[in-house]
Amino acid sequence: MDPWLVGPSNGNGWWHLPAAAATPESLGSVDYVMISHVHNDHFHIPSLKRLPKTATVMVPYGLDPWMANALREIGFNRVTEVEHGQTQHLPGDISVENYQHGRIHSAYWLQHGNETVLNLNDCPTPDWWLREWLCRHPPPDVALSAFSYASPFPVCYDVRGENREHLLSENVARVLDQFARTMGMLQPRFAVPFATQYGFFLPGCRWMTSNIPIPQAALDTLSSRHPNVGSALLNPGDRLSVRDGKTLLGDPFDWDARERELDSETEMRADEINKAIAEEEQPPPDCFERFAFYFKGIISKNWVLRRKLPNRIAFVTEPEDEWWALDCTRRRDFASRSEVVDVSLQIRLPRALLFAALEGQIHWETLYLSNRLHITVDKDDLDSEWQFWRMLFNFPEGILRDRLRLFSTRGRRVLRRRYSELLRLVRERIARSSNREPYVDAANSDSTSERSI
Repeated sequence: MDPWLVGPSNGNGWWHLPAAAATPESLGSVDYVMISHVHNDHFHIPSLKRLPKTATVMVPYGLDPWMANALREIGFNRVTEVEHGQTQHLPGDISVENYQHGRIHSAYWLQHGNETVLNLNDCPTPDWWLREWLCRHPPPDVALSAFSYASPFPVCYDVRGENREHLLSENVARVLDQFARTMGMLQPRFAVPFATQYGFFLPGCRWMTSNIPIPQAALDTLSSRHPNVGSALLNPGDRLSVRDGKTLLGDPFDWDARERELDSETEMRADEINKAIAEEEQPPPDCFERFAFYFKGIISKNWVLRRKLPNRIAFVTEPEDEWWALDCTRRRDFASRSEVVDVSLQIRLPRALLFAALEGQIHWETLYLSNRLHITVDKDDLDSEWQFWRMLFNFPEGILRDRLRLFSTRGRRVLRRRYSELLRLVRERIARSSNREPYVDAANSDSTSERSI
């Protein structure tokens, strides 16, 4: 499930910490691969390319068949798109169901005889979602869920008018509370902190690793809130038996000494880190012209969103520290190659990473999640800043064309199965005071906000 087994992910920003205990080749025969969503640390093409192409790959059935098409392009002939709530019966008395939430996220429910696993991965789990799910299923034997925020906000942000340390502590407290809240409602025999064991290895980024919650913190929060819920901390190579409890097979990892472990890992993998940086494609001389052409197209297509975007945006491209500015108040030529004093939003990042996103080599959301950027913004502009990223993530052809996909054959099938959930999401969106966490009016919702809009 969601195999990221080799190398870095998210634009070379994320690295395994602890190190992975398996390679694609060491797994031997693989019958099924299940992928929950499109984010690079879950839909990891370098790992998938090295898995046996005889495997059947299961992905959520969504508005966009991109994942299924990409899997076929790299050699998988058996790709199954699973609709929301649909049950797939597999050989060996195994059944699988996929439950989708929001634009991209999903969870997998597996049953083998009387033994059950719910893998939430990164799927947001509002209380109403859990209540409805529990009406159809018994509490799972094993429940796996992320326990950290997979976002550069607020660690990569300077928010004028806000204290970064306060925002960080608030974010960490919220995600740990959500892990405990979710497991308290599910009441599994084993609650497992999952899917967010990683570190930042690149020069200038390593300091951010200390801001990622460790799995023991998630279990401590759970124990304090719901002491009756069992749990297990699994490191790479460990195994969990539903009947017998945890069986230790992997190398030990001292989470209380993560900084020391980080130093050791980066030293041992220095050649791999340097190779990843060296292999990044260097931008051509006309990179600014491509930048200007791209943003002229995407801003023009999203004329409905233009009034919600920051007025002036500056990309400061490293290593030359050259300013590439966007003025969204203009009618047509939005980009200029000059330093702008009065900017609503400043984004500092490697030019090679920006070029990769402009050329479609990586998704804009991969660039954002890489944590290889530094963002300066006023507190009052946080909502318009998020609208800018939302445009890049979701609406490359324009928000109106995106919405028209709901009336396609695929769109109608998605709406049929997820009608009540989508209505609820629309009502929540209208009621929100802001789309940018944590600037959400808690009175309007009993749950976590959607992470990817």
